[in-house]
Amino acid sequence: MNYPVSYSLRKDTEKYSIRNSILNPNNDNTYSHAGDSYPFYLSGISAIFFFANSIDPDQHTIKDLSADCNFEYCKEFYRINCALFSGKN
Repeated sequence: MNYPVSYSLRKDTEKYSIRNSILNPNNDNTYSHAGDSYPFYLSGISAIFFFANSIDPDQHTIKDLSADCNFEYCKEFYRINCALFSGKN
């Protein structure tokens, strides 16, 4: 998401995505109001919203199970977050 308060965090996330992951950064505001990051933005807190270019009909329902999680995607997401937290390329 392209939240104004998150510009530098988004740029760092894009950089670390390219250097440390197979995920491709995509700046898309289509779901900016629906993302879990939106309340943080409204409070002036930098936030990043990762999404997998597909809609999961079970998201946030009783059928939203960790067993159905795409763990390969999660692994890449984790790599980016580790790079962000450590500040390393």
